[in-house]
Amino acid sequence: MQNKTVENEHSRIAWTPEERAWKQSLKISDWEFSKIFPEAKKIWKEHIKVNKLALDFYLKHNRKVKNHIYGSSYNLKIKNLWIDIQDIFYDLNCKEHEDNIKKLERNLSYFDKKKPNSKTITDVDIAKAKAFLIEDLLEFDNSNSARCIFHNEKTASMHLYRDTNTVYCFGCNKKADSIDLAMEINGEDFLTTVRRLTN
Repeated sequence: MQNKTVENEHSRIAWTPEERAWKQSLKISDWEFSKIFPEAKKIWKEHIKVNKLALDFYLKHNRKVKNHIYGSSYNLKIKNLWIDIQDIFYDLNCKEHEDNIKKLERNLSYFDKKKPNSKTITDVDIAKAKAFLIEDLLEFDNSNSARCIFHNEKTASMHLYRDTNTVYCFGCNKKADSIDLAMEINGEDFLTTVRRLTN
């Protein structure tokens, strides 16, 4: 009965995939989001409460199931196998709720913070820099290949994946996005590269 209550409460205040996609499409930082939608503070507090309830439920339920398995008439090998399966299942569920709690508590902290320093970069800046088209940094042939800039080679072994805006070199096994490429091409650090690509 408690499980049903937790699940119903969780689904009542959880973001739908459409809402989550909408938030991501805004391309604003978490700090900006907290200022635009102050009512999110109440929702995030509710999310934390629900995730803590669910976490508590899974931990208690796991103990009950283990006690039931130990008290059963199965041989020791089967008992241990069931315990291992049980631990994997509950570890996954508990980790998900623990991660949610951490993220939500971090989001809540933005309500008390001042505007970030203009010299710093945000997650939005990094996302914008990664969206910078790799074709504007490096020349590729008709088969989306180019000579790798991470190692010396005579034939093109670096392939461009346009759908993810990343490259992969089959010669040195290096995977890179536009930030990695720009850092290598210009010999600049991460912060300088992100600022350059976003401006």
